[in-house]
Amino acid sequence: MIIPVVRKSSYFALLMFLFSALPVVASSGPTEALKPTLEGMLEIIQDPSLSGNEQKDSRRRKIMDVATRGFDFAEMSKRVLGKTWNKVSPQERKTFEKLFTK
Repeated sequence: MIIPVVRKSSYFALLMFLFSALPVVASSGPTEALKPTLEGMLEIIQDPSLSGNEQKDSRRRKIMDVATRGFDFAEMSKRVLGKTWNKVSPQERKTFEKLFTK
């Protein structure tokens, strides 16, 4: 069962989120690679037309659109699970990736 692994690895999730940006430019550091994605997310959060509870779903959808273009959630999921990745079934991997991304 991968639930305990999820709890253990949640501390690493943020780190993996920050360092798995795509595309990573060899000459720039992680901050520069993440900058466009984070700026895009910040623009959405600060957009007055997307504020309030009535816009929550739209805001989340837009943020996830930006995040999925900037982060490789499949690779991050694999790295978070580490050696456990090879021990779980493909279905468990898909489930973990879906939950991790959410």
